[in-house]
Amino acid sequence: QWDLVCKNRWISFTITTVQMTGALIGGFIVGHLGDRFGRKTSLYTMLLMHAVFVAVSAFSNSWQLLAAVRFAIGVTGGSVTIVGFPASIEFVGKRWRALISALPVWSATAPFVALLPTSFLIAAILNILFVEHVGPPMLMPLIWSIVPESIRWLAVKGRTEEASKVARRIAKRNNKTPPDTAIVVMIAEEERTLNSNLYGYSFIDLLRCKRLA
Repeated sequence: QWDLVCKNRWISFTITTVQMTGALIGGFIVGHLGDRFGRKTSLYTMLLMHAVFVAVSAFSNSWQLLAAVRFAIGVTGGSVTIVGFPASIEFVGKRWRALISALPVWSATAPFVALLPTSFLIAAILNILFVEHVGPPMLMPLIWSIVPESIRWLAVKGRTEEASKVARRIAKRNNKTPPDTAIVVMIAEEERTLNSNLYGYSFIDLLRCKRLA
């Protein structure tokens, strides 16, 4: 498509580079978003935006538009990877962390394998990407109430009652004895004391000093 062969091969490489650059930037952005708005909110927002940009890319009518959309896909995709990893392993013990951390990689590969027998039924490869990436996010409203917010983030933000409620709900679903949530209160107090005299830094502060800029 768009004759991206021979002398135009550089275009496909450039598009890939643009997307990976977006992923790098997304990793930095989502760190601040996750700390400010929460792991769950940031993760689901980026998943939704990722689906939207993939849908747009499926109907791109030029490689320039595809490159621009791929940059946005890189930003949101990189963000999902960064915020999704700690958000998933936080709720399991050490025994299961290796498996849980590998599941996102498997889930990203499985659709490609599943579509192999039926891909010939779909006219364009971009439509395959549309089905693969846009379909699953449509289930997000169904699982929003199931996936909890990060207990650690809630505790750090001083929302100890919500953090304790999440801990009790997880224990109930796993038929475990509800944990002593006093540790949540203790963590919140320690973080509040530690951060009371700290200034909230951002990337803008890197440009305030001439030596750093």
